[in-house]
Amino acid sequence: MYILQIFPRVITKIFLAVLISFVWAKTGNETGSINETGTIDNVEVLKVTDESVEFSVKISGEYDSFYASYKDKLDKNETVKEFKKGERVLVTNLTAGGLYEFQFQIESPLKIKLPSKSYNVTLLPRLPEVIFRSLSNGLVEIEWFQTFNEIFRGTIDYHELSYDRVQQYRGTNWTRADCEVNIKLSPRCLGSKYTIAGLSAGSYYEIRFRSHTAAGYGKEYINKIYSVSKQ
Repeated sequence: MYILQIFPRVITKIFLAVLISFVWAKTGNETGSINETGTIDNVEVLKVTDESVEFSVKISGEYDSFYASYKDKLDKNETVKEFKKGERVLVTNLTAGGLYEFQFQIESPLKIKLPSKSYNVTLLPRLPEVIFRSLSNGLVEIEWFQTFNEIFRGTIDYHELSYDRVQQYRGTNWTRADCEVNIKLSPRCLGSKYTIAGLSAGSYYEIRFRSHTAAGYGKEYINKIYSVSKQ
């Protein structure tokens, strides 16, 4: 008889424990992470460069610090960094053009991994490496280099090649002599090269090349060439 009397109360306690665990996990996913004495209330991406990401992270509760864990798409292991409450949240030494997943929580992820919202951030691309393969008869062949990681990561949307004829003005100053030409090049094109034709003999041209990701344009390669006379 005693067992029959306490059985409904045991069932009720188990049900309430399961319900509380579900609500806790659901709240943690929505806010970032939460525990009994500290909460990640809000996370915003402030600035993205080719090697860093700056966040605004608001926390509440008794804790005076929190943790950021992150890894690139091609990384197997994640990095964990602690930030003090009110400190500038700047994550540096990242890979240009990387696709990173960030998570924030109050406790160290090295001790306990809590359910938390993920923030995916693509960095600006690196400064391209460009060389000129040939320059004659009004033609210039341009080639650029892509790393295997850039190809596998797939974050570069396109490359932009632009050029125009320039004239030297008062020593080291240069002015544009005609309209700028802009060409968008897919990173999936066969071969990383392009040939510009129709250059005027005996003229200087400024060649510019840059890459684009979801974060925007990266640093621009700039160089000047001299178009030699046709043979």
